[in-house]
Amino acid sequence: MEQGDNLKRKSRPSVLQLQYMIELERLGNIHGFQTMIAEKCGVTQVAVNKYLKIATEKGYLTEGYRFTEYGHVWLDRYKKLLGRLEEYLKNIGVPESDLKEAVRSMVENTERYVLEAILQNYEHQMPALPGKKSGPESDVKKTVRQYTKHRVQYIFYRADGNGKKTPISMANEAFEETAYVVQEKQNEYLELYIRERTTNRRTRGEAVEVIPMSLKYEKQGVLEIAEKQGGKLRIPLSACQIHHGRDGELKGTTTVNIICSDGKAHVTESTELLMFWL
Repeated sequence: MEQGDNLKRKSRPSVLQLQYMIELERLGNIHGFQTMIAEKCGVTQVAVNKYLKIATEKGYLTEGYRFTEYGHVWLDRYKKLLGRLEEYLKNIGVPESDLKEAVRSMVENTERYVLEAILQNYEHQMPALPGKKSGPESDVKKTVRQYTKHRVQYIFYRADGNGKKTPISMANEAFEETAYVVQEKQNEYLELYIRERTTNRRTRGEAVEVIPMSLKYEKQGVLEIAEKQGGKLRIPLSACQIHHGRDGELKGTTTVNIICSDGKAHVTESTELLMFWL
């Protein structure tokens, strides 16, 4: 069994597995690419094939081991994340000799959205990068309309009274990991999928279901109820603030009011900051 392949995680890749994907992107689907990747990474071809099958199941690759649109976006974000982590660790004084191991440890033992939060909080305290300007909201519309349905990553934060983000919200447990920005009749929506069952959050040792009953978003100073269709909720992009992140990625934020149930008698209502990346 290869180092980095035996980590118990739900969705986090190891740095070694990311290297498989980076090499696959570089080589393309040429004859013998599995052997080339294995030799480059110092592992067996079995280890490479095992992870490529997992990547296919997750939608990063097609059955023929070609990158999907989502796979390109997913890998590009991780490549940027690796670079930002290395710069962050250098700036806080981690010795050059320890950088590689420190990056590996953070990527493999911390959820990606937590790393994003750490880096964003740190980067917000740094001087703005030269030449980085927020693009017009039309950039988002242009991106979404190229694909009609564009897979995104998102996160709910608990919001304080000023709408600023605080710790990660339990509302994340109410929705599936997969979300989309979709276009319909010249309008764009953020589409969240409600989990059928959520039992991985525990309170006092007991499994707790998090069931979203309603979600409201603010638009022009008025709270609107998110459209619900079957097992999904829709929030118009026009109700979100859209801007470019420090790495040029498109990012959207909006404050929402969400009411959840534990499937029994307990109902909670909270204000959340919803953030998503295109």
